[in-house]
Amino acid sequence: MKEIDESELVSKAKKGDRYALTKIVQLYEKKIYNFALRYLHNKEDAEDVLQETFLSVVKAINSFKGKSSLSTWIYRIAANASLMKLRTRDRVFESFDEERIDLSRDYPAMDQRLSRSPFDVVSDRDLAESITKNIDSLSPKYRSVFLLRDVEGFSSKEVSNMLNMTIPAVKSNLRRARIALRDKLSDVLV
Repeated sequence: MKEIDESELVSKAKKGDRYALTKIVQLYEKKIYNFALRYLHNKEDAEDVLQETFLSVVKAINSFKGKSSLSTWIYRIAANASLMKLRTRDRVFESFDEERIDLSRDYPAMDQRLSRSPFDVVSDRDLAESITKNIDSLSPKYRSVFLLRDVEGFSSKEVSNMLNMTIPAVKSNLRRARIALRDKLSDVLV
């Protein structure tokens, strides 16, 4: 099978080529849906975000300048749509208070397990549900950074571009998300 050249697809899509637009959607729809589902934990909301993301992609393809990768641009749109969906749901999130985290605890075994994506490591359904619930309990800014960086595997620079944050802010939010998750999961993972 011939490898798809994204820059060629974008160029054709900008000229109105429907096949190229369809191919872009096909390349990213599963990834964006899974990202939104992990972020929102609601199938209907994830489907809404998927639809909103690709409507935005189709409408704004001509504004894509190629300064970042196509995937970074699409994930940024999806992250913004997910955050807006959270805001419209008017959910209340527990604030993260770093002072409540016991940083003196010894977490080496748990750190090793969390060094890979929890979705790759976990086979026990109860543990998977506990991890998912605790990821969901993170504030939106920590959750989005954690999902994009640790689950989806994007670099700090890519996450910075997607979420319009500085790289130090991405690293700080990721550190806080990891600490919060480690603390919340310490009894389950040791």
